[in-house]
Amino acid sequence: MRMRKSDAPPAIIQKVRAICMALDDVVEELAWAGTRWVTRKRNFAHVLVVKDRWPPQYARAAGRDGVVLTFRAAGPLYDALAEAGAPFFAPPWGVRWTSHVVGMHLGRGVDWALVKRCIVDSHALLARKKSKSARPSSKKASRAKRSPPKGSAPPKKSRSRGRRRGQ
Repeated sequence: MRMRKSDAPPAIIQKVRAICMALDDVVEELAWAGTRWVTRKRNFAHVLVVKDRWPPQYARAAGRDGVVLTFRAAGPLYDALAEAGAPFFAPPWGVRWTSHVVGMHLGRGVDWALVKRCIVDSHALLARKKSKSARPSSKKASRAKRSPPKGSAPPKKSRSRGRRRGQ
């Protein structure tokens, strides 16, 4: 198998894969660069190699070449990791969502227990299910037609729609 320019070493991919695939509802995908893991169609971990200033957005954010892991964090954890310095960094594009993206260099001497904790927390942020008692979040869902109770008359149509004043 030919490696792409941004593929991480197989040993690192295997370690991250073992952490991610032990979680619920996870799919591994080849990303535009590197490998990513998603839950509910949302990316919670992404591993790639930054080399020779490519990919440029990662190279600028990471500040140096090497294997990089990005994941999601929120609240005080995000604040702490974004300000912590090496091995962490905060990509500028990662603040558009409720949970923000944090990057981590996976160099020599990486603390795999810390990597696991970051990945598990990231997954938990994106894998949360809505409670059954919660109201529909979208207008489309709230406008869904509901069948009337048995034995009741069909709902009356509003006369105001489509009529002009004076008619």
